[in-house]
Amino acid sequence: MHETVLNQIDKYRKHCLWRGADFSRKGQAKAAWPRVCLPKESGDLGVLNLKIQNEAMLLKNFHKFFNRLDIPSKYLTVDTALSLEDSSMMFHLPLSAQAHRQYQEFLLKLESVILTDDLDEWMYRWGTKEFSTKKAYNLLIGSRQVHVSFGWLWKSFCQPKHKVFFWLILVDCLPTRDRLQRRRMDLPSYSCVMCSQGNLESSAHLFLHCPMLGSLGLLDTASDSLFEAWTSFKSQLNQPFFMELITIMAWSIWITRNNFVFRNLQPSLNACLFTFVEVLSLSALRAKASLRPALFL
Repeated sequence: MHETVLNQIDKYRKHCLWRGADFSRKGQAKAAWPRVCLPKESGDLGVLNLKIQNEAMLLKNFHKFFNRLDIPSKYLTVDTALSLEDSSMMFHLPLSAQAHRQYQEFLLKLESVILTDDLDEWMYRWGTKEFSTKKAYNLLIGSRQVHVSFGWLWKSFCQPKHKVFFWLILVDCLPTRDRLQRRRMDLPSYSCVMCSQGNLESSAHLFLHCPMLGSLGLLDTASDSLFEAWTSFKSQLNQPFFMELITIMAWSIWITRNNFVFRNLQPSLNACLFTFVEVLSLSALRAKASLRPALFL
């Protein structure tokens, strides 16, 4: 697929992810697209990277070429390339300057090739002789070790929008006021609007140390690390749906905060709890039937 086509498709996908179905809607992306396309095992959203997928699919042609699979006799093979007296017959002439330079490099590599009667076998890095587009994609996209919280999040029964929201918290891309300050956005104040105590509004403050959250009595931690807090909360709750409670409570706090910032609705504990119960009730429909009774005890 041509790069121009891939870029246009990615443009629509970015708009769909961050702005929805309204094409006239403006706004900045909340996270860099290359990061969005990294796999979930690496702590990101796992959106398919079309450019790398395209490369992985094109590699299948190399697999067929080197193993002489599904290639008509009129097409070029390795044996044909090595047996030609004039290697320029393999190319469409005239060559561009770049193609000619690559052709000269190709000739130098051919000079070092010594043919034998032994049969060559291609072994891929994933340990088999069979080509797999999926395995090639995973190898090209790469992976990294991340905190176990990401795995808890993707396995939860929360709605996708809640998962993406909490993912933004985990990767420090949620547009809290401290992040907007780092992005040099001019605001009248960068303090937390929920408690009005002059504290800088960061994710750690808003979801861990803000007095409104403290009054909920759901989390007992003195840590400023979100990852340590989620691990602590997991052990405190000791329930299989702990991640759902964390995610939905964070969502409720964020909704309460946004209602005050954009709709001038005063934040309150009751408003936050009402949102929490409402969203939890809807999300419970996505849970296993065996877990639903325990959610409302």
